[in-house]
Amino acid sequence: MLRQIKTKFDEALASGAITFTNTTTSRISSEGVEFQIRLAPALVAKPASTLLSAATPSQLPKPNPFLPHDQKLFVSTIHGTHNLLLNKFCIVRDHILLTTREFQNQYNPLNVEDFTAILEIMKEMPDTMTFFNCGDKSGASVLHKHVQIIPVDKAGVPMNDLFSLLEITIPQGNPFVVPTLPFAHAAAFLPLSLSAVSANPIDISIHSSLITSLYRSALLESFRNAGFDYTPFINPPDPTVELPNPLPPSYNLVLTTRWMLIVPRRMEMWNGISVNSVGFAGMVFLKKQEDFEQVQQKGMMNLLKELTFPRHLESP
Repeated sequence: MLRQIKTKFDEALASGAITFTNTTTSRISSEGVEFQIRLAPALVAKPASTLLSAATPSQLPKPNPFLPHDQKLFVSTIHGTHNLLLNKFCIVRDHILLTTREFQNQYNPLNVEDFTAILEIMKEMPDTMTFFNCGDKSGASVLHKHVQIIPVDKAGVPMNDLFSLLEITIPQGNPFVVPTLPFAHAAAFLPLSLSAVSANPIDISIHSSLITSLYRSALLESFRNAGFDYTPFINPPDPTVELPNPLPPSYNLVLTTRWMLIVPRRMEMWNGISVNSVGFAGMVFLKKQEDFEQVQQKGMMNLLKELTFPRHLESP
């Protein structure tokens, strides 16, 4: 699969179907995390968010980039339920999108079909991270349901350092609070590393169900930590027809092969700097040098606090 993605990426780049720009990377240490800060001028060309309160395909902003999708960006179909596409606006090589083949709304929680498709990719490509921007304050830009997957280096994402310290003492399969994260969230270690799951369809099905259940528990816990009850939104009506009213609150999901982190969102941006899920993995993509200087002065963890809710629950 990775070879197929790389080949398709090179073809799309050569044809001009994708916008890709190399970045300069700096590191800023904040609260024990070595954040990766990438200056990415290509983000200036990315269209603004089209998330609306609309719920049906006929009400979607036109055109929906995933329905129909651009064949030059199409990699493959996963389990008949999802399309694997290249990200049209990327600053990381081989950045891919996993979209539902039929319209579903980006505000709806991930389900077992979503996690089955995610697992299929991540078990073959363990040096990756999946993220889900859910809601208008999460950094999401398209209303059609999709998750994003990007390559990471062998050391993993910067936030791994915090999780590595907890892995010995925190049991797998239960939501918990990371002591040093100063905002409302919920985290969980996966029952089994995704890279260790066998290719047996039964094993994939079982593990996808376990991850879905864990995600739902962590999602509820993350909002409880923020002082809200997410229960009314956990089982939405038909996701192809309508959204609950009022709109579900926004959050970010980071999923690695070992752990997940869910963070409820209060705002999308601070001083014009938009942060999506990758910020909570310890990676931030900025458009301008002025943004970098602001982040350096503010401190990354303080910036994330501005975008999130105070913690209502203490760590174990």
